Amino acid sequence: MRRRPFVTIAAALLVLTLATAGWALWRASQVRSELTGVQRLVHTVQSDVRKGRIDHARSVLATVQARLDRADSRVHGPIWAAAQYLPVLGRNLHGVARAAEAGKLLGDGALPGLLDAFDTVRLHHPLKNSTVDLAQLAQIAQDVRQATTAAARAKAVLAPSDEPLLASVRANLKQVRRTVADLEGRLQSVTQALDVARTMLGADGARTYLLVLQNNAEARATGGLIGAFAVVRVDHGTISLARTGSDAEFRQSDVPVVRLPGAAATWQAIGSTRAWYDANLTPHFPDAAASVAGLWRAQGGTQVDGVLGVDPVAMRELLTGARPIPLPTGAPVTADNIVDFVGHREYVDYPDYVRRKALLGDLTGQMFHQVLAAKDPVGTLKAALRAGQSGHLLMWSRHPAEQALLAGGPLGGALPADDTPYLSVLTQNFGGNKLDYYLQRAVTVTRARPGVLRVRVVLTNTAPLGLPLYMTVRSDKPKPPVPYGQAKVGFAVYAGRDSVFTEATVDGRPVVLEQDSDHGHALGTTSLELPRDAPVTIDLLVSERAGLLTYRQQPLLFPDRLRIVPPHRVVGR
Repeated sequence: MRRRPFVTIAAALLVLTLATAGWALWRASQVRSELTGVQRLVHTVQSDVRKGRIDHARSVLATVQARLDRADSRVHGPIWAAAQYLPVLGRNLHGVARAAEAGKLLGDGALPGLLDAFDTVRLHHPLKNSTVDLAQLAQIAQDVRQATTAAARAKAVLAPSDEPLLASVRANLKQVRRTVADLEGRLQSVTQALDVARTMLGADGARTYLLVLQNNAEARATGGLIGAFAVVRVDHGTISLARTGSDAEFRQSDVPVVRLPGAAATWQAIGSTRAWYDANLTPHFPDAAASVAGLWRAQGGTQVDGVLGVDPVAMRELLTGARPIPLPTGAPVTADNIVDFVGHREYVDYPDYVRRKALLGDLTGQMFHQVLAAKDPVGTLKAALRAGQSGHLLMWSRHPAEQALLAGGPLGGALPADDTPYLSVLTQNFGGNKLDYYLQRAVTVTRARPGVLRVRVVLTNTAPLGLPLYMTVRSDKPKPPVPYGQAKVGFAVYAGRDSVFTEATVDGRPVVLEQDSDHGHALGTTSLELPRDAPVTIDLLVSERAGLLTYRQQPLLFPDRLRIVPPHRVVGR
């Protein structure tokens, strides 16, 4: 009889525990339902923003916030707090609560801040008559910074710790984590750009920038050979075009024009600090831009405050919605055909070298004015962001504080400073022609064994018959002469710090990769001949530490066909 009170108490505790668990599971299912609905509504908000329907986006956001408030209210209180201490179940409830908290941070901070920023751009048009309203820019920066801070807090809340045990909860949490991390990364990029925009737009004094047009038909690591340029002046927000020109004006230097600590000796030995056409052999845009600025100054130009790199893919984004640009011959240039014109049609329609070079300089100036005259500032801003995120719009500043911010985001085009798994495949035109317009690349990355990646790259030269001589001529003058359309490619692979390349083959034949280092990243190089319509396969092994692999897409006219098996993220396109 003495044991009966203990049995009663134990039974009562069991019933209480089961009731608490059941109540908590019911609440968790409600939270999950609310968050699932929120995800659908957020897609509607994003669609409204893309279409400029900010007022409707705000009404949908109000519904989002109401659902997030309900979700948040259901993961608080004494019963919920007690349930989180239950074995097994507690960790899953904690994961649900973290998702609800992160959602509320986004709904109350990140999304309203973004809508406020878009409203400012839409209603006040900070870019008018080639002048940026710096006061409006400051307001936009404040709104985006609010959104970025909220997204960063949400990301911190979702940081891995005591992962849920149930597969469904764990999968949902990972999906939310990826979504928030992507949003936070994009907002950080915008914040960085806005943080430097005020001074770069001449708020503290006039600035001079060199805008260079890269032609990916003759590929380089940051895009392509610099074929045209524009000198841009900015003073207290007012933007003007000083002059334009083509690479016909460029002069090589007999001595290096800049010192680049940590840069690869491979590229400097070829001439990256002495020749315009070699300046961007490195994918580290701060080095390429510093060389370009030094070469410009060495041939009598002014000292520039920064360098901007654009290619036809970036111009396609920026010209969307702009008026067609007329040409002396053939169809006008538009967003739909700019890639084909720069990569191919200009050589067919304008075979005369002098005339074509003059046209390119003029085209650069016309595109510059078209972008400034855009009637849709929100569209122009989003186009610039897409071009920057994809690696086709790059920027460097001579001023250290600005450059420190630029280097941390995709707009800066810098090699990663951290010690994380990294891979990038480069193909650069070593034949002095325009055959990269026809180069197709397929990259496959698998795990050979723990700590070692297997990389396969298939390169296919699809150049057709009948191309203009300028597109196919081999400026390197190979002996004996090679068949029509055969390309020479400088092949390079970048990997993480302390990585080593081994067992490299080309079409099954062993080849030695010359190994170097570029700002701490392992670099392996060799040169290849690519006949027409005969795929060339490169296989290699590379040692790499465990972790999420970053694959950086070289900014080309057409992105790689990718198959990457290890956990990864792709930067650029």
